Amino acid sequence: MSDPPVRVLPRLTDENRFFWTSGEDGQLRFLTCRTCGYRVHPPAPVCPYCLTKTLEPRPVSGRATVATFTVNVQAWLPGFDPPYVVAMVEIDEQPSVRLTTNIVGCAPTDVFIGMAVRARFEHQEDVWLPLFEPDPEHSASGPGAGRDPAAGPDPAAGRDPGAGHKPGDGPDPAAERSGTEAGSA
Repeated sequence: MSDPPVRVLPRLTDENRFFWTSGEDGQLRFLTCRTCGYRVHPPAPVCPYCLTKTLEPRPVSGRATVATFTVNVQAWLPGFDPPYVVAMVEIDEQPSVRLTTNIVGCAPTDVFIGMAVRARFEHQEDVWLPLFEPDPEHSASGPGAGRDPAAGPDPAAGRDPGAGHKPGDGPDPAAERSGTEAGSA
């Protein structure tokens, strides 16, 4: 097995240490509000939905969907050879929680919007970086699922901040702004 690529590592603080070290046991964790269940990322001291300070790290399934991505072909860091995929993934439990990450374990040309992925961790120094790989156990889901990437961008994607919100996802950001529940008249 080859050495992992050279990466710029995050600075650990009391507020983010749980996130960057949670991969030690193979679990991806996010701050979750004990009052309303809303997941908060990046870490913050107060739940942005109910404004309580009852946040604690809780594990999630590690499953996600590729929301967007780019294939980097420029060599920016020595030892981190292109091509590689930089992606934004939405976690299955709450699609409004997005992570910028790398997609690994497949050719860059195999990545597509809507691709089902799962977390895996790369250990470097005192950090476990959450990376994502194709999840063969789950089919593509979420916005753009099943779309032919050659068809170009989905004209409806990315316009509505509450798009893709499902009951049980936690608060709907679109409903929060409009004062109604999404889908109600």
